[in-house]
Amino acid sequence: MNALARNFAQNMQLESPMEFGKSFAYTKVYFSTINGECVTIENYIEGETFEKYINNDSLVCGDDVGDISLKSETFAHYTYERSNKQLIVLDLQGIGYNLCDPEIASAHLRVGDETSPILFCYGNLHETAINNFVTNHCCNKFCRFLQLPDM
Repeated sequence: MNALARNFAQNMQLESPMEFGKSFAYTKVYFSTINGECVTIENYIEGETFEKYINNDSLVCGDDVGDISLKSETFAHYTYERSNKQLIVLDLQGIGYNLCDPEIASAHLRVGDETSPILFCYGNLHETAINNFVTNHCCNKFCRFLQLPDM
C-alpha cells in the first residue's frame, strides 16, 4: 500500500502546476523479520503535531478549508481518477505534507470468490469508502489545478 501511495504522490507532484504549491510525500517503508515475524518499519517523521486528514472511510477529519486538508481531498480524488476509478488512497495522516501508513479502498474487495484474500488489507472498506468519498467530495481549487473531473 505504501509503495502504491508513494507512486501516486510522486506522480501528482509531477503533474502539479507551480500554483499548486507543496505536495504530499510518503515516508519509506522497510520490510524485515524479527523472530520469524514479518515487520514493516517507516522512517520517523520530524515535527510536532501528527494529524489525520482523511479517515479510511473517507471522512475528512480536520479543518476542511485549510490548504493541507483541501490537498488531502484532492490527493484522494487524484488517486481515484488515475486508477480508472478502481481504488482510492485514504487514511491520509502524518505531519504536514509528510504522510505515512495509508489505506487503500478498492472497487472490488477480492479477485475471485469469497475464499480469495482481501485486496490490500482488512482496512479496505472498498465500495463503502469509495461511495462515501464520491458522494461527499466537493472539488476545490487544487482539483481544478490538476484538471480533475467534477464529482
